[in-house]
Amino acid sequence: MKKGLTNWQCRDYVTKLKPFQNKNKTLYGDWTDANTYVVYSYGSHFPIYAWVRQTNRWYANEDRYSRTTSKHMSQVRPPFEFSLVSTSFLKSLAIQGFAAIAAARVIHGEIF
Repeated sequence: MKKGLTNWQCRDYVTKLKPFQNKNKTLYGDWTDANTYVVYSYGSHFPIYAWVRQTNRWYANEDRYSRTTSKHMSQVRPPFEFSLVSTSFLKSLAIQGFAAIAAARVIHGEIF
């Protein structure tokens, strides 16, 4: 994991799906499993972006956040199209992975 980056330097790491941490340790990204890359602002309780290999898609947090987290989001925003999802969905992606979420939704008859 590359540490000590400025927030603006972190964007390149997000784009390339590489682990990183900013200088004051308030912004970081890493793989949570072999298929899910997640970017956090101020800890694992608030994921701001995730990329999922199975869907080849970025997901962004649509929930309200602090001014500094909003700044983090704009500074590291991936230059790709993404889907807006809730904090709880992003946390589930980070903890369980996409396959587990998809399986649970199929069992319960939910549609993404």
